[in-house]
Amino acid sequence: MKTVSLRLPADRTPRSEWLLILALACAPMTSLRIGLVGPGEIAALLWVAFRFLSGTKGSLPRGLLLAWCGLLLGVLLAGYFADADFGAVARSSITWLYLGFVFLGVVAYPPSSPMFFLRRAVVWATILQGAIFAYSLTFSDTLLGVKLWYSEDRYSGLADNPHQLSLLMGGTLIFSGASAFAAKEGRARFAWAAVCGLSLIVGFATGSSTMLAAVAIGAGATVAAQVLRTSDKGPFLVLLGALVCVAAFDWVLDGIDSFLAADANGYGRLELWLTFDVVLDTSPIVGLGPGYHAGGGTEEFHNMYLDIWAVGGMLGLFSLVSILVLIAWRARSSPMLFACVMYLAGYGLAGFSARRLVFWLFLACVIAAAADPARVGPSPVKGLGAR
Repeated sequence: MKTVSLRLPADRTPRSEWLLILALACAPMTSLRIGLVGPGEIAALLWVAFRFLSGTKGSLPRGLLLAWCGLLLGVLLAGYFADADFGAVARSSITWLYLGFVFLGVVAYPPSSPMFFLRRAVVWATILQGAIFAYSLTFSDTLLGVKLWYSEDRYSGLADNPHQLSLLMGGTLIFSGASAFAAKEGRARFAWAAVCGLSLIVGFATGSSTMLAAVAIGAGATVAAQVLRTSDKGPFLVLLGALVCVAAFDWVLDGIDSFLAADANGYGRLELWLTFDVVLDTSPIVGLGPGYHAGGGTEEFHNMYLDIWAVGGMLGLFSLVSILVLIAWRARSSPMLFACVMYLAGYGLAGFSARRLVFWLFLACVIAAAADPARVGPSPVKGLGAR
């Protein structure tokens, strides 16, 4: 009887690259932070610092660098002109400077084999989070003094809230699912399907409807892009899809209504979005600076694009969209990488994911892998290759 080995080849990944794997796997563990710093933040910072100090020659796409500088400038200008507490402005500035340093650092100094690295990182991140989830079910609902369940029916792991974890699990889900479809060997397909299944189980336990919707957006956008790109009947298919949507309009509305009603925060978030007029009426160009601006100044908008507009003005919003477009364009020739970008962009529709380390680390790994000429390379785990 054939078995799938999970033994990792010892000579494939330089030891220093395990720091970046650890950073991605531990990025959601915000409950372990001391102040603003946790294990994921430390590991990511050390990785970039070591690569920079080692004298490794790095390179950055100019457009990406300019777009990120625009995002940072938008946040800084909004903080400068806003009537905000100096401490809040300082914390916000440090957070965005750190995220930019890590994101641009990983892009400039990528792992030696980016696609191979991303596969291995997805596998280990899923295994680690799956092991913690299994521990919470079989041994205790606390670990390292942290409560692992956000509520009775929502698992959060070592994160402050379930969305920190669901953002990562959705990314590993869509990447491993695409890898399972791309695999040509039965054993590889089975092994990737197992990783995908574990990601789905942990992600489902978080109770995040945002994750499920974002996965659907990522997969749907990728399928649509591939159909339009490879078929001469693209315009016909678009027209046919539009006709189907019109014919099933009521059914689609009923489905959306049921989906929102089933989520405790579904319609509540729509109501938060409607309070965006505070930005439009006060400072739509520059923004309002750091802090909470929705719901009378008590909450975030829970929408990455609205939140960036609020804290960074139009310059920040334009820069963020530019970053996503640039990365999607670079990843367009790889369906699985394009799906990851679309997933992250879709997740932002119902969550301020851009202020989370998971978001930028995953994006950095995707853009590095998109530039890797050996996308179909050796497997990070025996049986998990694309061959």
